[in-house]
Amino acid sequence: MIFNVNPYITEEPVGGEKIFVGRTDILKAVLHVLKSPHENTIVLYGQRQVGKTSVLQDVVSRLLKKRHHAPVYFELQGKEMLSLDEILHCLSNITLHCLNIPPFVLNEDFPRMFQEEFIPHVLSHLHEKAILVFLFDEFDAMINAAESDKAAFADFFPYLHDLISLNTGRIKFFFAIRLRRENLSQACLSLFRNAAFIHVPFLSPKEARDVIHLSKQNTSLKWTDDSISRILELTGGHPYLIQHVCRIVWERLYDNAPETIPLVCVSDIEKAVPDALRLGADVLEQIWEGLGLAERMAVSLMAEAGHQPLIPAEFEQGFQENNAHVLTRDLEVALRGLQEWGWIQPEDSGYRMRVEILKRWIALNKPPSVLQNEVRRVLSETVDRLFASAWKFYRDGETEMAASLLEQVMRLDPRHLKANQLLIEIFLAQKHSEKALELLESLYRYNPWMARPRLLQVLLSQAKEKDRKEEQLAIYRRILEIEPGQSEALAKCQELLEIKGDTAFLKVCGQPETEPAETAGNNGASEPEKTCRMFQFRQLCRQAMGVLRRK
Repeated sequence: MIFNVNPYITEEPVGGEKIFVGRTDILKAVLHVLKSPHENTIVLYGQRQVGKTSVLQDVVSRLLKKRHHAPVYFELQGKEMLSLDEILHCLSNITLHCLNIPPFVLNEDFPRMFQEEFIPHVLSHLHEKAILVFLFDEFDAMINAAESDKAAFADFFPYLHDLISLNTGRIKFFFAIRLRRENLSQACLSLFRNAAFIHVPFLSPKEARDVIHLSKQNTSLKWTDDSISRILELTGGHPYLIQHVCRIVWERLYDNAPETIPLVCVSDIEKAVPDALRLGADVLEQIWEGLGLAERMAVSLMAEAGHQPLIPAEFEQGFQENNAHVLTRDLEVALRGLQEWGWIQPEDSGYRMRVEILKRWIALNKPPSVLQNEVRRVLSETVDRLFASAWKFYRDGETEMAASLLEQVMRLDPRHLKANQLLIEIFLAQKHSEKALELLESLYRYNPWMARPRLLQVLLSQAKEKDRKEEQLAIYRRILEIEPGQSEALAKCQELLEIKGDTAFLKVCGQPETEPAETAGNNGASEPEKTCRMFQFRQLCRQAMGVLRRK
């Protein structure tokens, strides 16, 4: 029996440790920014559990070995409920502790003091040319909190923007986030306007093999080429999933108390997969939650399809069949995002999943039939949140912002009654009667009782604004379709039809429209002839009016 230590670590980041492998391209880009006098902000972005924290900690470890940089690692997870003062106090305490700097006397106006006095105090205790480097991990916590309570964070992003803009040449900033640039809020885009964005992707095949061979370094496992290839197929190079599967394989082999160093075969890996799915459920759920709604439906359809790639038309059909048609417009962006993250790859004019263990977990736990309920729930929550924000903007008199949010609500839920009604009122106030009328007609189709009064009112008002009688008549006819006994529309229709009848009669008789109907053709006529012509005139009027009504 031999004794060994499992080299695969999944419980904590490994930055700065001997088992941290790869990421040379990322570290090279980071060092380039650190040396540049014109850049002071780096944004590391990537999926959950992809190793952003390990990269930050490895940067800290490397910088601590040099006199020219003073790194301060600061995790923001759990601090999203703190005020700006409280966050700055935490940051100042960690800075003093990390850099072994004497205490600093704090006054009440600490946000101002932090910039004007605390930063100079820290820099004065560093090497003459040393650069202070703040590394903010889990910055998404602040982004999400700011989105849900903009008032509480009204000062946070502007303050941080001012801090980044100090231009001392001796301060650099790192931010680790999960969101891509196109998904960031305007406040974040403003904050990161001049930042260098660096993607933290899955591991390359060489880097992935280096992780697998960690057990080779401590001579605890041997691997065949086929078994290594199978690990890569299961994980797609995802750093956490590689460590997770290899850890379980290692434990299963050592549960048998081997007398010699075990050789890992493909069959050993297959036997470990059920445990990997069960024990990794929490992390796989986190990865799932990091996907957008359209991305979830897309990977669910791919998981259901198995090894067969799906083409765009099949995705659209799947969205339709699973009551997610409202997400179809996001499909192209979703597929592009999934490919950038590394979850899918193009194949035969379509796409397939490249991380088999995630595909298996989705097929078991998140099939399209189950996802339908999730789509409804998430859409409902999103719609409610958007409408609440729109109502607040409307109440505060910011109707443009309110209208923009309401239009988003309508795209997600075209039958949202309150959103329809509020957007109609905004359009009417903005004199966009055509837009308001289009919404009212749509609302009338599925909720006539609710839409009828306002629709009639807007139609009557619109008819009075029209100059051409044909347009007026068309509107009054529409009103009578909605409410056949509407008195004003009846009267106006009769009046317009009589005018139309006179015009039609004069055209039939070949007389100018300006000539009075009573005198047309009467010169030199006897009384019987006049009576006959009058009778013909009335008959033609009735015929003309009948034709116009039918049209």
